[in-house]
Amino acid sequence: MNALLTTIFPYFCILSLAAIAIIFTERAGIINLGVNGVMVFGATTYMIFAHIIAPGSGPQQSPWLNIVLYGFAAIGGILFSMLHGFISIKLKGNQIISGIALNILAPAFTLIVLYLFGEANSMPYNVGRLELGNSANNEVISFFSLKMFVTILAILVSFVLLSFTKWGLRFKSVGENPQAADSAGINVDSIKWKAIIISGVLAGLAGAIYISEFSSGSAFKSQVTVEGLGFLAIAIVLISRWKTLLSSLISILFAILFALGQQATNLFSNGSSIQPILMMLPYLLTLVIMILFSKPVAKFLTKLIKKMAKTSEAPKALGQPYDKSKR
Repeated sequence: MNALLTTIFPYFCILSLAAIAIIFTERAGIINLGVNGVMVFGATTYMIFAHIIAPGSGPQQSPWLNIVLYGFAAIGGILFSMLHGFISIKLKGNQIISGIALNILAPAFTLIVLYLFGEANSMPYNVGRLELGNSANNEVISFFSLKMFVTILAILVSFVLLSFTKWGLRFKSVGENPQAADSAGINVDSIKWKAIIISGVLAGLAGAIYISEFSSGSAFKSQVTVEGLGFLAIAIVLISRWKTLLSSLISILFAILFALGQQATNLFSNGSSIQPILMMLPYLLTLVIMILFSKPVAKFLTKLIKKMAKTSEAPKALGQPYDKSKR
C-alpha cells in the first residue's frame, strides 16, 4: 500500500500542474493542445542543467539543488510555450496546428540533444529528491516534498486568482468576449501573453517533476513523450469544466489509475497478467471522455442534466484569434 501511495503523489502533481496550465491559457481564449510538448521541453531543460551541475559520474548532490533545477525547467517551459503564443497571438495562426507542432518538436529536440551532447545518447545526473523520508523506499512521509509544496501552492494560488480577483475576472472576460474586454479598457494581448507565460511555468514544472521522479538522464530517451500525461490533462480540464479545484480532484483519480498500473505486480497475485490492462485504463478513460464530450453526445447530455445541475461552458472566444478591428 505504501508503494501505491508514493506512486500516486508524483502523478497527482504532474497532472494537476498540467491541467492548471491548460486552464490558464484556455480561460484567456487560447486552445492549448501543446502542453505535453512543453512538459517534455521542461523535463529536457531539467535534465540538461542537472547533467551539467551534477553529472552522473560524480557524487550525489544536495537535494536542495532541485529548487534551482525546477527554476530552469520553468524558464524552459516559458520559452517553449512562447512559441505557441507567438503563433497564436502575434501571427493569429491556427492554434490547434500550433499545439500539435509543439508536441512533435519537443521530443525531436530532446533526442537531438541526447545524440549530440549526451554520453552514449544519455545525460545521467546525480541529484537526490527534496523530500522527507525516501520515496524510493516507499516511505509515505515523502508526501512532504518540494513537488507537493509546489503543486498545492499552484492549486491554491490559481484558484484564488481566477475566482476572487479582478485580475482573474479579466482572464475570463478575454476568453468569453475579447472585443467587449477591449472596449472596457483591458489589454487583450497582454492578458493572453500572461496566460502563455503562466502556462509555460506550470507545464515546465510538471515536466521537471516527471523526469526527477520516473526517469533520469540515462532513461529519458525511452520516455521522451512523458507518457502522454499532457494529453490526459486535457481530458481532465474537459471533465472539470475549466475549474481549478475540480481538475485537481479529478487528477487524483487518474493518478490512482496510473499507480495501480505501475504497482500491479506488487498489489495483485496475477499482477503481471493484468498490468497491461491497468496501464491502458487511463488512456481508455481519456478516449471515453473525448467521446462523451463530442458535440452530439454533449448536446444530449446537456439537455438531460439541464434541470439537475448548473453547467459551465467553455469560453466563447476559445480558439479565436483576437482582431481589434472587429470591436
